[in-house]
Amino acid sequence: MTEDLQKKRSRNLVALAYEEIKEMLNDGRIAQGELLSENQIADELGISRTPVREAFRALASENIVEIRKGIGIYVKTFTPKEILDTFEVRAALEILAVTSAIEEIGDDEIAVFYGRFSDMLTRYRENDEDITEEFNLMDRQLHDMFLEKSRNRCIRRMMKSINFNIRRCQMLSLKASPDMAVSIEQHLRILELLKERDLNNLVLELKNHMIWAANLLLQNYNGMDFSSSDSVIHSFVGHK
Repeated sequence: MTEDLQKKRSRNLVALAYEEIKEMLNDGRIAQGELLSENQIADELGISRTPVREAFRALASENIVEIRKGIGIYVKTFTPKEILDTFEVRAALEILAVTSAIEEIGDDEIAVFYGRFSDMLTRYRENDEDITEEFNLMDRQLHDMFLEKSRNRCIRRMMKSINFNIRRCQMLSLKASPDMAVSIEQHLRILELLKERDLNNLVLELKNHMIWAANLLLQNYNGMDFSSSDSVIHSFVGHK
């Protein structure tokens, strides 16, 4: 193998390790505050420790993990401020996106989402079925559709830059939720307003959903409540 091919293969393995570790964080296989093992992750991915070590360095540069000399590598834990910052930006961008996309989303697309969320709600209520993974996927797909249908490319680029933190917050919110039915019902209401092309109430419902999700996470995370009138996200999105 030539030197150039060796370098290319090495870069590819680092990229593989980097993406896989982020996916493990997103889907909850790796938890906040967890001590990471180079050996364990290398074994899971079937690669050597070197690309995993390089991936850790890249993640550390993005403030996702923390390298503590003489101790190990830990997944950084969200602070309440970081959670609130993420929801603030997400709310602002998603409301702009849905404002632009409302006439671009077809009734057939809305019907598909509505049917799948309704089916999930029925199964959850009747059978107490674990729908966490399915709901997480559907939730991402719906909110991603708002971005994809938006005519504003700048919104899509900006949202992509914080997508990792958004996905982590979504997973944490789901784990903190005592009743998945509440979130499903909120999504069904959003879809109803989207079908009616009722932009004003749709924006309000999205704001309420973001505030509810942020508060749910923060209350379970640190015993905090941001639902009062002096909440940053409350005032930021103009909730009434």
